[in-house]
Amino acid sequence: MPKAKAVNPILPRTELECCEGEYALCYTYRALKTAEKMLRASGYSKQDSNLLANLDLRGVDATQLSILVFAGLLTHHPTMTMDKVDEEIINFENMWKFPQYINAAYELAMPSMVKTEDAKPDPTQPA
Repeated sequence: MPKAKAVNPILPRTELECCEGEYALCYTYRALKTAEKMLRASGYSKQDSNLLANLDLRGVDATQLSILVFAGLLTHHPTMTMDKVDEEIINFENMWKFPQYINAAYELAMPSMVKTEDAKPDPTQPA
């Protein structure tokens, strides 16, 4: 039996403090590709499983939210399944917290993008 790959301990972790168990989001390109491949093999449409299109959370629906959480969990939890996300991690009470966790994980994954956006001058303020 092949040995499972160890998770790189220096990868960022956004801890989920809204559900039972120890779960952490981490977005990497590999995780996005892996999630898309797994989802499409399970019958999800290309539109639903297009994670790059869902990076902007405005207007995200429940299916897309589950998919984004699933993709973020794969890095530190490689045996994660969509069923587990929907049955044990996201529920009606905590679903509102996940956009905050996803945004925090995105920022950890792309620190140079966050710094660039923060450095842009506010067009409403005088120069």
